[in-house]
Amino acid sequence: MNGSVAKNRGRSLVGAARLSGLLLTAAVSVASAVPTAGHSPTPAPYGRSWSTSEVAAGSTYDWDSTVPTWLKAPLQDVLETQWASITSNNSRHIAFRRTAGGQATVSFTNVTGVVACNNVPGWLGCASGAGSPGWRIWIRRNPNLPWCQLSLVNGCWEVERIAIHEAGHVGGFLDHMDTSQSDTVMTPAPVTRPNYGWNVRRLQRCDEARMQLLYDVASPS
Repeated sequence: MNGSVAKNRGRSLVGAARLSGLLLTAAVSVASAVPTAGHSPTPAPYGRSWSTSEVAAGSTYDWDSTVPTWLKAPLQDVLETQWASITSNNSRHIAFRRTAGGQATVSFTNVTGVVACNNVPGWLGCASGAGSPGWRIWIRRNPNLPWCQLSLVNGCWEVERIAIHEAGHVGGFLDHMDTSQSDTVMTPAPVTRPNYGWNVRRLQRCDEARMQLLYDVASPS
């Protein structure tokens, strides 16, 4: 399953019919949503979303010793800047911030032997502990294809595209969406350069709608 992103055990894929209903509900809800003081979020499908108090406190993370220097800047850009962009995530979402000794951990590996990633050959990223302070994200370099940050050639993987997908899981999306790259970053598999969507770094329109269903709209404008 080369290029597919392996996920936590117990995750389920949402069928096309259910997705259509979800997106229709999202469109109607977002159109009429008015910001409130916040509420207990609707549970994410097949898992846990962040509570109101956890959202207010935010989530701290740190690198472990496996993360190379070149990887830190793009990962921090995704987790803090791109994730929180009001133009693509206009919701009362959880905010991630890097802090020395943070509760959550980001790791890097060159091997497939990560139990949380189901040891599937070819995986590029996975997450565990979604919706909890001690979440973890793993990024893996596939030896058969380079990261675009290291070698900008056709066929390379954009690490920020992988990371925003994993951030989506940690933020409350415990499922995948089998739809267009222009609709979501939560497709079961990313794409390589120069295919459409290869360098997407932000949540897309269906992702934003789902975040608003879970955590309310941040601003009506």
